[in-house]
Amino acid sequence: MPRRRAASTKAKDKPLPKGVKLTCPGRHRIQDMLPIFLNALQELNDRNIKHVAGLNIYLTPVDQHGRALTHFPGGIKIPGSIITVEGPYRSAAEEHGL
Repeated sequence: MPRRRAASTKAKDKPLPKGVKLTCPGRHRIQDMLPIFLNALQELNDRNIKHVAGLNIYLTPVDQHGRALTHFPGGIKIPGSIITVEGPYRSAAEEHGL
C-alpha cells in the first residue's frame, strides 16, 4: 500500500502517519451499524484517543441476499460515489469557552 503524503508544501516530504482501521466483517443491516460504529469509537475513547483528523468509511451496499448494489434509488451510480457529511456544530458554550 503506498504511503500517503501531506498536502502542505512544508511537510511535502513527510509521510502521514497511518490511521486506525476499524473493521466489521460480515453483512449487517444499516440500523445495526450505528451501535457497532459507536462501540468502535468508544473503544478508541477507552484507549485515550480523544481527537481524530478526518474519517473515511468504505462500505459495500448490498441487497437482502448479499448481492452488491450498483445504483442508489433514483439511478445514481454507487461505485465512486462520495457522500460528504459535515461535522457536528459547536455548541454556544464551546464557542465561548464555557
